Amino acid sequence: MPFDPTEFATLALDLSQRKPAAAEVHVRTACGRAYYAAFLVARGRLEEIGHKVPKIDAHAYVRDRLSGSGDPRISGLGQNLGSLSRDRKNADYDLAPPYVSKLAFQQAFGVLTANGAQLWIQAFNAISRADLLASCPP
Repeated sequence: MPFDPTEFATLALDLSQRKPAAAEVHVRTACGRAYYAAFLVARGRLEEIGHKVPKIDAHAYVRDRLSGSGDPRISGLGQNLGSLSRDRKNADYDLAPPYVSKLAFQQAFGVLTANGAQLWIQAFNAISRADLLASCPP
């Protein structure tokens, strides 16, 4: 049985809610796992309906297919996936401390990102296969 990418979203929430306040490394890792949970769910569903997701530029391919959908639910989710991607990139590459209240804001951002990914996955999985296929044909 293949790995369930929603486990990344669960891990992201666990990391971001550590007590006492999550360390910066936990929050940054949570942002990455949250994005990858959503991306992998989306990629998997697109592949299930016949998309040949390229190995190179897979992330852009998935976001573009969703964002370019004629269905506002799906295109909105594509835009949200782009936001999760930007959060992940910021967490991975922008190492300067951007926070005024490091622990409080940082943990809130991590929880928000992790919760956002879980809600994204729920909303995306609520779209029927038929609607996804009609709006994002291969």
